[in-house]
Amino acid sequence: MRSHFPFDEQLAKLEKQEKMEPNKKPAPSSTARVQQHTNKDPLRLGLLYFDQQNPYHSYRKARYWLGLAAMQNRVEAYYHLGLIYLNGYDIEKNAKSAIYWFHRAAQQNHLESQQQLEKFLDPSEAPATRFLAALVLKKPELIILLLRHDDFIKFCFAFFEILTKSTWAATETERQNYLRCLDECFRYPFIIDQLLNYANTAYQTTLSSTHSRKSAFQAALRWYRPILNNLAAHNKDAWELYLNRHALALKETKLSALLTDKHLKTNFWSSNRSLQKKYSHAQKKMQEAIRTETHRTSMPS
Repeated sequence: MRSHFPFDEQLAKLEKQEKMEPNKKPAPSSTARVQQHTNKDPLRLGLLYFDQQNPYHSYRKARYWLGLAAMQNRVEAYYHLGLIYLNGYDIEKNAKSAIYWFHRAAQQNHLESQQQLEKFLDPSEAPATRFLAALVLKKPELIILLLRHDDFIKFCFAFFEILTKSTWAATETERQNYLRCLDECFRYPFIIDQLLNYANTAYQTTLSSTHSRKSAFQAALRWYRPILNNLAAHNKDAWELYLNRHALALKETKLSALLTDKHLKTNFWSSNRSLQKKYSHAQKKMQEAIRTETHRTSMPS
């Protein structure tokens, strides 16, 4: 008699199959086979998967196991992770990540990693890549030369980001010294004006596409940030415009939090009924102002 439950039928089939083939075991997966020969040492696993001659070769798995080995401070793991990011093995090429891993290995006197870092100083490399490599290798002459590059305006933001975010590349004292040199470059009026143009263009473009003052300010902030120390003295109107954009972005953030956070919205509106209409009206007014400004700027002169 057929069972009313499909699970019973599946169980019966499995029991019948086990009776027919009692000693047959499932074949181990490729990962299990490799692990049996390496005792689950992450470095050995990573190097096995990295080896192109290995039938189980996989850069994705190599990156995973080498990452675990890097957590154990294994120098060879640092070096091979640098090679993966340098050559783009099953991942997008990333010179900054490659320099980071080669630097970690070079700190432990790994000769090949040191040689790889020196290759990043080649003039054919991007200026930002050369700047980071010079910072890691402590080449002050090259750093000053790059800061005085003819096309400095194109790369100044990349230099600024490296000095402020890549804290691993140099000591705090060294980074502050180079930031002071960079700040002197940002005092030139033509550089400030050029970065202001980039900031205004980014703000207007983002505002017209997203209709969000918060997103527009975030897009412009990357160009504002290097010149903030000198902006007020250089152009008072531009400084006031920056403050106004910042205030509008903060206001929009607060409004969106009130209108999107259900818990906050319920608690706030239940105790402040009189303010609900006020904030709703403020949001509508802000959206109308954005549409009007976008329409005015898009009209041909």
